[in-house]
Formats: sequence, C-alpha cells, structure tokens
Amino acid sequence: LGPDLPSALGFMARHPLRTVQLFFTPAVKWHTLLWIFAPFALLTAGSSTLILLVPLLAERFFSYGQQYWVVGYHYTATAAPIVAMGAAEGLHRLLPLLRKDSVRRAVASWVPAAVALAGLAGIAYFPLHELFLPRLWETGGRVAAANAAVAQVPRGVTVEATDRLQPHLVDHTDALLLDGTETSATWLVADVSEADWPLKSAAKQQAYVTRRESEGWTVVFDRDGFVVLHAGQS
Repeated sequence: LGPDLPSALGFMARHPLRTVQLFFTPAVKWHTLLWIFAPFALLTAGSSTLILLVPLLAERFFSYGQQYWVVGYHYTATAAPIVAMGAAEGLHRLLPLLRKDSVRRAVASWVPAAVALAGLAGIAYFPLHELFLPRLWETGGRVAAANAAVAQVPRGVTVEATDRLQPHLVDHTDALLLDGTETSATWLVADVSEADWPLKSAAKQQAYVTRRESEGWTVVFDRDGFVVLHAGQS
C-alpha cells in the first residue's frame, strides 16, 4: 500500500477496488477470516463492535508478511475477544427481529450451544489439542537439554537464540532472534539439530554457530543438539 501511513491511505483513496482485492486475496486470507468468524455463527458481522476489528485485521491482511495471513499462529489472539463480544451483541440484535416466539427461543438456546460446540471442535484443529498429548509433558531427553542450555545464560546479558528457545530467555536477558546477522550479543543459544525460524535450516544454524566459533566464541554447552556460545570467554 505504501512505505508509510500517508502513502498507504493515499493508495486506498485512489484505488479502492484494488484495496479490497488486496485484503481478500490470496485465498488463504478467506480461509483465515472464516476461521475467525464462522465459529461464532458470523454473528459479529451484525454488531457495532465489528469496528474495533478493522485496524487489527487491516494491519494483518494488508501486510506483505505471509505468516500473518494463516490460521496457525497466534495473530488472532487480539481479535478473538472482540469477535466473541461482537457475537453476543449480534445475537442480542438478531432476536428482536424474529417474529415467532418459538423461533426466537430456539435461536436464543441453540445458537450459543452451537458456538460452544464449535469452540470445542476447534481444539482438534488448533495447537490447544497438544495439551492432551503425552509428548508435551515430557521432561527428559532433549527437553532437559534445552532447559540446561537456557540455564547457562546469565541474567542481564544480550543473547541470540533460535525461535523455540528465545521465549525462555526473555524474562531475564535481552533476547534477540538468531537470524544470521551479527548483533551486539555476547551469548548465543542454538538448536543445530532441527530447523527453526528464522533461518529455517539446521545446516544454516550450524554454519552460523561455526562462524561464531571461528571468530573466537567459546562453546560452554553442547548436548543433544543444543549449543551455547559465549564471546570472549577463555
């Protein structure tokens, strides 16, 4: 849409049809929108609360980052409470429009039940179902090695880490993503046995670790594919 907000707004004003097309294409955006609204019977579309979703969905579906278009990540988390509240408002507005009392009572009873069932059914599709898988609760093996690797990093330092490890460092360090570019970090935590974002390749992660070693970084931990390096340690 443009390099900044004024440019983007200008593009929208000059090309309204193209703007709408960009919001709904490619088809994966339609798929995600259906997953956002369909479990609530599309009732949010009939509420004034819908206006609160406009900036959240606009920044997501106008972005060129394809990771924002899909269902599989956490980017619906901020929109979900608004969708739920909007659905309640939409149902409240719908009921007076139904003339027959029997129809009104049926809708008032069965629509919320259907929404609840849709939410439960969605567990099988989304990562929440992993709570019921034994592997999520494993504490030995590579899980123990990962915890041990994270424990090597002292508080208050700047550290580079791969995506699955970084969240476990943010509470006590300045944790940066290991993306292959050199930073001011003095510590590095990587999993060189499995592909991880943003490098997306175990070989690339290993190559970066090897490069750091050649620059004088010292390996302070190496177990089950998890490697911790420190700059300048003798």
